[in-house]
This record gives sequence, C-alpha cells and structure tokens, in this order.
Amino acid sequence: AVLSYLAAKDWDRAIAVANTYLKSHPKPKEINKPWRAWLLYGLAEALYYSYRFPEAENIYRDILQNFKEGKVVGYALAGIGWTLLNQGNYEDAVKELEAAVSYKDKIIQLQSRAGLGIAYFNLADQNLSQGIKEKNSDKVYEADKNINKAIINFERGLSYLYYGDTIVNNFIEQGLKDEKSLKLPDRVLKMIDTAWVPRFVYYIGKSYHQWGRISKVLEKKYSFNPQFYNSMVFLKVNFPKNEYTPKGLYELGEILKKGPKNFKKMALGLFRWIVKNHPSNPLAPSAQCRIGEIFNMLGQYDSAYVAYNEVFIQFPSAEEIVIQDAKEGLYENMILKNTTIYQVGNREIEIARDSIAVEELDKFASTYPGSEHSQRARLANYYYYLLIKKDTLRAAEELLKLVTEWPDNERSMLFMWQAAFLYRKINKWKDALEVYERFRDFYAKNQKWFAKDPKKCIQSYYWIGVCRMELNEYKKAIEAFGKYLTYKDSLNPQDILDATINLALSYRNVGNREKARLYFKQAKKMAIDLGDKWALGISIKSLIELATSEEEKQKLLQEAAQYGLIRK
Repeated sequence: AVLSYLAAKDWDRAIAVANTYLKSHPKPKEINKPWRAWLLYGLAEALYYSYRFPEAENIYRDILQNFKEGKVVGYALAGIGWTLLNQGNYEDAVKELEAAVSYKDKIIQLQSRAGLGIAYFNLADQNLSQGIKEKNSDKVYEADKNINKAIINFERGLSYLYYGDTIVNNFIEQGLKDEKSLKLPDRVLKMIDTAWVPRFVYYIGKSYHQWGRISKVLEKKYSFNPQFYNSMVFLKVNFPKNEYTPKGLYELGEILKKGPKNFKKMALGLFRWIVKNHPSNPLAPSAQCRIGEIFNMLGQYDSAYVAYNEVFIQFPSAEEIVIQDAKEGLYENMILKNTTIYQVGNREIEIARDSIAVEELDKFASTYPGSEHSQRARLANYYYYLLIKKDTLRAAEELLKLVTEWPDNERSMLFMWQAAFLYRKINKWKDALEVYERFRDFYAKNQKWFAKDPKKCIQSYYWIGVCRMELNEYKKAIEAFGKYLTYKDSLNPQDILDATINLALSYRNVGNREKARLYFKQAKKMAIDLGDKWALGISIKSLIELATSEEEKQKLLQEAAQYGLIRK
C-alpha cells in the first residue's frame, strides 16, 4: 500500500499508512525482514518528496542500521545523499552517494550519478564564488576539479541509458550545430528513457557552462561554450514537452542575450519558443519579459512595447515579481526610445532625442515620480537643455524638478547643488539663494544628511552669504558668514580667508566700520601667511579707506608698497 501510494505521488497517504503500521508495531519481530525495509524506504521517499528532509534522512538511516545488503540498502544510501544534497551539505552527500555507486542496479546508478553530479556542481559553484571573493586561485582550481567530476558523473549516468554514449559523443561534445543535426532518429526516441535522459543532458549543459565561467577566471578569457548550447537545443529538438526543456532553454537564452546581436536574436527565438510551446510553464511569463528586454536591446522599441504588454494580456495572474519586471521593462522602453547616447569626454550620457522626446520624458517622470527611471528621464532632459539647447535656466529647473520628486536621496544633494551653481552662473542670485537655503534646511540641518557630505553642507552657508551680498542684503550675509566660520576646524585656510574678507565687506556695507576693520586686519594677516596677493590687496586697500588717522593710513600705504601693491 505504501509503495502504491508512492507510485501515485500521494505522499500524505503513503506517510499515514507507513506510520500507522510502525506505531502499532514498535518492536516488531520482522525487523530484519526485507518487506519491512521496503516499507521504511517508501516512508522515507514520501517524506523526501514532502520536503521533510531531516525526517527522511532518519528513516533512510534506520534501513542501513538493520539491513546490510540488498538493493534497498543502495536506495537508502542514495536517499541519504539526496537529503543531504537538498540541505546544502554537499561534501557529506558526496560520501553517501559514492558508497551507493558500488551497487550495480541501474536505478541506483542513475540516482547516485545524478546526485554526485549535482553535489560536485554546487561545490564548484561555492569554490568559484569563494575564489573570486577572496582572490584565491587555489579555490578556483578546486572549482575546476569539481566541475570536471560533475561532468564525468552526469555522462556516466547517461551512459547507463540506451543510446547515452552516442548522445554524449555525437551530439553534446561536438561544436555548435544546427538544430536538424541534433535530431535523434525516431526509432531511438521511442526507446529512450524520457524520465532520465533529459535530466542528464540538462545538467551536462549547465556543467559545461559553469566550466566556461571557471575557465574565464583561470585563463582570463571566455568564449561561448558549444556543449552548453548543444545540450539545451538537443532537449528542444528531441524532448520538446519535457519539463527540463523550457528550463534549459531559458537559462541558455539568459546567456545568449548578453552576447552580440546574432546571439540576442538566437535568445529571442528561444524565449518565443518557450511562450508558444509551454504557455502554462512558470517560466513562460518571465520568457515573455525577456522578449521585450531583447527588443529593447536591439533598438526595436515598438516591438518591445508590444512584447511587455503581452505579459499583462497573456499572463494576468503571473507572480508579482514578473508583473513588476514587465512594468520596469516598459519604463526602460520609454527611456530608450526617447533618448540617445551623447559623448562627453570619456563619459557616455543619456540625452533626450529632441523637443518631442523632452515632452514625453517630462510626462513620464511626472506620472512616476521618485523612481529610478523617472530620474533618468529628468537627467536626459537636463542634459538636453544644458548641452544641446545651451539653456542653463531650463537645465537648472529640470534638476529642481528631480529634487522635488526625489528629495530623500543621496544623489539629490548633488542635483540641488548643481542647480544652485547653474543659477549663480547666469547671475540668478535670488533663485540661487532659494536653492542654497533649501539645501541648508533639508540637508545641512539634518544630522543624517550632514554626515553624508559635510563639506557641501558647510559650504551652503558660505554661498548663502555670497548670494545675500549680491542682493545687497548685507545683514543677512553677515549671519551666513558668521555661521560658516563656526566650522573653522573643518575649513582650509583659504576658505577661512575668503569668508573673512566677505564678512569684512558686509560689515563695511552696513556701516559697522569697527567690525569691518577687525576682520580686514585678520584677513590681511592670513593673506600674508598664504601669499594671496589679491586678498592682501583688497584687505590693505579697505583698511586704508577705514583708517582712523593719517598716521595709520601712511603706515598702510608703506605696507602696500612693500608688498608691491602700489608704486613707492
């Protein structure tokens, strides 16, 4: 009964029947009887397929404890290996599966070889990741050894099946082939074990691709692996309805889409095939997204738009992650079809194609404010105004739109700072002041943001002072420069000198001659120390104008002559 339920994939009933018997016979006389071993095996398998791996492992080990020979022991060893494999314990899984390989039973061999291949594959993946992260070549060489062991085990497993050796030698290990040359004769297909052959071919292909990744690290070069391609297309040609076929083709397509144009077109064909032939497969909605993505890559934006919208039409119940993927694809489509690449020195930047594109991008950014794509849209318009139209005012306005839509973001600090600079560049001092004060209030006065870029936060007070001076608002300029100079410990001497001169000028302009003289004297001393002739000149000239006696004035004139500021 247990084995019958197992064959029917009714795991719950198999577990229930087995447990009913075992609970009613806690110390059975038949403990060493073969039929009891098979009952335990059926229970362990049902637990395994119910993803209850630790429980399954315990039952498999019960079999080993009470039975020393027979096929059931080999099955139990393979079962332990697979439970360990599914728990990520690959090294211990290898030990158990290597023991199971000694059994000549065909099914045990197939299970063991498949398990060993997957274990070595995952060990290779771990080794490769560690090797790259730690820059440890020994780990990468270990990955190379393990992936070779994976391939050997998968190919040996395949060799136990009818026509397996031929599949490896004539189809998988050859160079890139066209689809027709990968087709098996119909008479062979009728006799092939479709439960195992596609599985081994799929994993052989994955392993060859992994081998290519390892070779890239070891040899500093990468070429597309023909065995990877052959394996997956072999599945498409010979086992179009098998569960491993869409899986393998999807993975192949993901690699091909990263290649040159002809590879992208090959990937496009694979994803279309998945959608057409396996529409109910969980990968089909994602495959439809990849179709849109590749059309975007190829510059066929109208086709990409249609492809992404097909996700919502054909797969309305797709997982949220896929729906979001399609939405992101449409956003990307909007950006790509309305922008072009503009070279600025060594940089490539996205820039709006024309005035119509500017309108489209503005509409898009207003509809989806705060997203990464809306930021790209705003920046494309900003660069269009700045570099193509030479309209500095509109460029600054675009940056401020971006900041308004995305204030709580580190890059917005840069955007706001740049907008203020552009206003200063065209003498829009009132606008520049508003932006600097906004910067001060949102960033400089907030400890979290101040810590992100303290230099700009401190500098904002300086530029507020400069803007106030340009607007003849000297009292408020004095406040700003005074605040700026409270950060003396974070400023370099030149910054302090510049602010001190501006502070002195502001005091002079509000009629506070005493404070003006005080700060010009400080500025004069700093200018001498720094060798700043311009600052020294303005300081001495101002002090001459502010002198309280003829004697002081003459002394300053002598200093001016001494430093070459006037003729003696």
